[in-house]
Amino acid sequence: ADFADFCLVIYTLIDDLWDTVPADLKPRGMAGKCSNSELLTMVLVEECMGWDEETAAISQWQQHRDLFPHLPDRTRFNRRRRALTDALLWMRQRVLALLDYAQDRYLVIDSLPVPVIGFHLVPGAASARYWRNAGADYGRVMTKKQTIFGYKWHLVVTLSGVIRTFSLAAASEHDSPVEPTRVARAWDRGVFGVEGCD
Repeated sequence: ADFADFCLVIYTLIDDLWDTVPADLKPRGMAGKCSNSELLTMVLVEECMGWDEETAAISQWQQHRDLFPHLPDRTRFNRRRRALTDALLWMRQRVLALLDYAQDRYLVIDSLPVPVIGFHLVPGAASARYWRNAGADYGRVMTKKQTIFGYKWHLVVTLSGVIRTFSLAAASEHDSPVEPTRVARAWDRGVFGVEGCD
């Protein structure tokens, strides 16, 4: 309900998790007056608030110096955020899993087509062998009434749209009837299959 409290909660989660971030995901060098935990907090809060433009986000943080007194200038902020990209992705997954809207009692399993080459171009495509070696295959997308050459992205999401897990399979593979049961058992959740999923 309160912006300062929200920032404090996110900062506390990130700061507690920072020591568990794998070493190869952490950037080398000193963080400066603004710690890595503070910078990651600002980035995640920006995403939650919808502050998509860099200059607008910095302007917003200028108004909250009481929360983050050592705000880096725009160039340094951007450079540090890029250096923290791998740690940010890792951290985003952990923090998201702890928030209430990722804790739905029910999950939905669905799949999306991921074409890599137009299916009619595959016979003459020089890259077709590469994609076949990487597991790509022909498959039918029933909902779109089309054939693709590529993969299917199998997703397990909460009812509010948070992706909890996913797998990439050849386009020829159907959604496994065992997958919802396995996921439900792992998380103690009810899992629905989307009717007509690809």
